[in-house]
Amino acid sequence: MADPDRDPDDHRRPRQPSPERLKFERRLENCRGQGFRHGRWQTWRDASLWKVGTPAKQAFGGAAACASRVQGDASLLRARVTALAHALLAFWVLTASLLAGWLASARQAARTVVGGALGALRRAPWRRGWQLGALATASGLAMASVLASSGYAEHPPVWVLQRLAERAGHGVFDAEGRLLGATFDSVALPGGGEVDHSSYGHVPAHAPLPALYVRLLLELEHKSHFEAWRNWCGTDLLSLGQRMLTGTGGGSTFAHQLAKQLLEPDVRRSDFGPEALVQKAREWGTGCALHRALGGPKGVLRAFVDTAPVAQVRGTTRGPVSGAQVLFGVPLQQATPAMLAVLASLVQRPLSVVPEVAFSRGCEALRATKGADAQALPPTEKLAKTQCHTLARARVALRAQLPAGAELDAALDQIASW
Repeated sequence: MADPDRDPDDHRRPRQPSPERLKFERRLENCRGQGFRHGRWQTWRDASLWKVGTPAKQAFGGAAACASRVQGDASLLRARVTALAHALLAFWVLTASLLAGWLASARQAARTVVGGALGALRRAPWRRGWQLGALATASGLAMASVLASSGYAEHPPVWVLQRLAERAGHGVFDAEGRLLGATFDSVALPGGGEVDHSSYGHVPAHAPLPALYVRLLLELEHKSHFEAWRNWCGTDLLSLGQRMLTGTGGGSTFAHQLAKQLLEPDVRRSDFGPEALVQKAREWGTGCALHRALGGPKGVLRAFVDTAPVAQVRGTTRGPVSGAQVLFGVPLQQATPAMLAVLASLVQRPLSVVPEVAFSRGCEALRATKGADAQALPPTEKLAKTQCHTLARARVALRAQLPAGAELDAALDQIASW
C-alpha cells in the first residue's frame, strides 16, 4: 500500500504531514511525557496501525495505550497498598506480642509485691493492733448511731417546737424599729418552777435578716450549711469525719449548736471525755429532730440566730435584734457592716462586761500570750483576750465578704476604734 505521507510523483521528498498525523504525534509526545518509553510506542507505530488504520483507529490506539499505562500504575498502587497492609499487620502483631509480655511481667511484679506486703502484714506483731483498731472503730460508729437514735427518740420534732415556743418573747418596737423591750409568758416546767427567761428567753427576728449578716455568719461558723450533699439531717458528715481524724474537735453544725442550747439546763456539758462523747452523739439525734421540725437549713439558721447568745449583760442577751439594740443602740436593719461582723462573731463567744483597764496591754499583746503565759493572766485580762479574739474574727470575716474599697476600710477602722 502506498505511503500517504509521500508524494506519489516524487519519492525523494516527503510531503507535509497531514493534520491527523500531527494530532497523533502530539498524542504520542503526551504519552511520552507521562512516562512511556519511546521504544514501546515506536514498535506500536511501526506495526502499521497508523499506515493501515483510519484516523479513528489511530486515536483509539493512542487512548488504549494510555489506558494500559494507567492500568499498570493501578496495579503498582495495589501492590504498594498490599505491601503497606502487610507491614502494618506485622507491626501490630509484634507490638501486641511485646505488650502482652510487658503486661505479664507487670502482673507478676505486682503479685510479688502485694503478696510480700500481705505476708509481712500477716507476720507483723502489730497486726492484732490494726484488727482491734478496726473493731473499735466499727463498734464506736455503731454506738454513736444508737445514741443518736435515742437522742432523736427522746427529743422528737414536737419537743423542739414546744421548747422554742416556751422560751420566745414578744418584742416591743418603736416606729423606727428599735427594740424597746420584751414580754415573756409565764411557762411552768413539768418538774416545778418556771422557765428562766432572763437566761434562755429570746426575741425572734420577724423581719428579714440583713444579707451581709447571714454571709458573715456562714463565713465564721458553717460555710457548707446550705449544701444539701453535705448537710444531711443537720449533720455535716464530711466535716465531722475530718475533725475526728485530725483530733481538732469541733465539726458542729447550726443544728448541733441549737440542740445544745435547747437541751440546757436539763443537760450540762460534762468535762469527762467518755461522757462528753455520749452527750455529743445524743446531740446529733436532737439536731436531726431540729432539722426536720424547722423545715431544713433555712429554718434551722433562723432559729439558731434568734437563740444564739451575744452578750452577758444583766442576763443573757440572745439574737442579733437584741444584740444590736443593747450593744450598739441601733436597730438591726441600721447596723453598719462592722456591727454586723461583731454580732456574727459573738455567737461563738458572747460578750462580757470587762473593765477598761484590762485592755491596757493592747489586743495584740493579749492575743500573743499562749500556754503558761495565758493561764497566768488575771480573769479580767482573759475576758479581754476573748473579746480581742472576737474582734479579730470579725475583721477576717469582713475581708472575706466585702470587696476592697472604701466600705471595707471604714468597717475595719470602726472595729479598730473599739
